[in-house]
Amino acid sequence: MQLPIDRLTSCERAQGQTNRALGPDPHTDAGPYIKASIVAKPLPACDARLPHIRTMPRFLVYAPDYPDHLEQRLAVRPTHLICAKHDLDAGVQVYGGPLVPRPGTKLRDELLPEGTPRIAGSFMVYVYPTIEDCWKRIKEDVYWTDGVWDKERLFIEELLG
Repeated sequence: MQLPIDRLTSCERAQGQTNRALGPDPHTDAGPYIKASIVAKPLPACDARLPHIRTMPRFLVYAPDYPDHLEQRLAVRPTHLICAKHDLDAGVQVYGGPLVPRPGTKLRDELLPEGTPRIAGSFMVYVYPTIEDCWKRIKEDVYWTDGVWDKERLFIEELLG
């Protein structure tokens, strides 16, 4: 995964990310490396019975992509998935996944290389004390910072119960 040096996300910082700079690999005599590797700190296990799941508000996030941003999405997807796993393990994300393109849309109908997923956005359910906390998390996501999610159409709503 090729990533610019200055694009360290808050999720990577929280996980103790260490191997991000270009330069000689400190573990081998090989030339420069550009693959990001994450050294994760221990995280609490995700358990649906955690008390905050029952007591804190839950928020639905609907995050459609900008049109024609599939290639950009796929380029940063590994970083997004690492952060999503962190959120699940920490118990702040209850559920999430990709959105399938709507029937009749270009992305739904166009021919893609074999194995390329058809993804038109994301949805997540988070548990946070406030909607502002949820917005903060969304704005730290690589799909937000790298312009994959359509910022005008993305919304967050609190769920009942």
